[in-house]
Amino acid sequence: MSGTLARFREDFSAIVDAPMTTSDPGPLFVHPRSVDHVVEILRRAASDGVSVRVAGSADRVAPDGSKVDVALVTDRLTSVIAHDVADLTLVVGAGATLASVDDLLSSHGQTALLPEFGGRRTIGGVVSKGESSYRRLRYGPTRDRVLGITMVTGYGEVVSGGGRLVKNVTGYDLPRLVTGSHGALGVIVDVCVKLWPQPETLMTVSVPDCDASRRSVHLPSAALETEAGAAVYLEGSPASVDAARLALGGEAAEGHHWPDPVTLPFSLSVRVPPATLNGSIRTLRSFDVERFIAQHGVGIIDAGWSSFDEATLSALRGEIARFGGVVVVSHWPEEGWPDRWGMVPDGIELQRRLKHLFDPAGVVNVGLLPGGI
Repeated sequence: MSGTLARFREDFSAIVDAPMTTSDPGPLFVHPRSVDHVVEILRRAASDGVSVRVAGSADRVAPDGSKVDVALVTDRLTSVIAHDVADLTLVVGAGATLASVDDLLSSHGQTALLPEFGGRRTIGGVVSKGESSYRRLRYGPTRDRVLGITMVTGYGEVVSGGGRLVKNVTGYDLPRLVTGSHGALGVIVDVCVKLWPQPETLMTVSVPDCDASRRSVHLPSAALETEAGAAVYLEGSPASVDAARLALGGEAAEGHHWPDPVTLPFSLSVRVPPATLNGSIRTLRSFDVERFIAQHGVGIIDAGWSSFDEATLSALRGEIARFGGVVVVSHWPEEGWPDRWGMVPDGIELQRRLKHLFDPAGVVNVGLLPGGI
């Protein structure tokens, strides 16, 4: 362990995991219990030039094998700060897990429309990555429901934006800026999200043509196609759901029966204009895709292989680019991670300026955005 990290561990011993040995190559894990702890850690990191990777749990740090000095784990920032049942808003610590949020809201007949899988994942991580539920087709992406955010910048200042009331979201739109930033601007410490009442009836209807079927009904929850088949997901009043079921005409089952997530060693996220989704699925099949989940009307395909390589990834990216899309690496064996994004966006200079504004010393989640930002 370097002298800098040894002093870091000593100074923050109350919130550090079990002592590390001098031969331990892994990061130093710190578990802040308060916003003040996060402020102190980031100010010290910026001063000492220590790299920090933010994680919701200690087993989700740098899965790409990148070098990290300090892992800041938010698993103790879990308090429910405010839950306004009548106004359908929730303010919660960024380390709260999806399972704990779902349990709380279910007891009040509400939902935050968070991703369907990964209950141990945190709400701060979901917002940071800009991930959305399969029900995005009906309700829109997560960034549309993040009403407020409190964040500690890379230089250790607490900033906040948005508001706790749907009708009172004013000021600089920090929530939209931070949602999907992959933690490159700082550490999210709490989030305010808009809630929805849980629908009366849920139904899953198997269909032969996912795209045509989802267009034949009003506001389906989702329309998903996998290598095994396709289904349209319905919700609402019993009468409206039954009418949509009759219009679809397929085999129906009560509830939303989501496909198992793609968990193969080589997993990619293909993002294309929604109108090109069918062509993109055909392309993936030509690359012998083993598992996929395609979101019709949204333009996102999660795809996986047991065996893959960088040359094949490059070829696939070239084919998907013909549709105006990109291929992002979701999971790859630790050794030899390729470029996650495979492209540099047109707004790269603006992203660099924003990174410098919020994290001038370049210590927080460096390299997670396109272009190595």
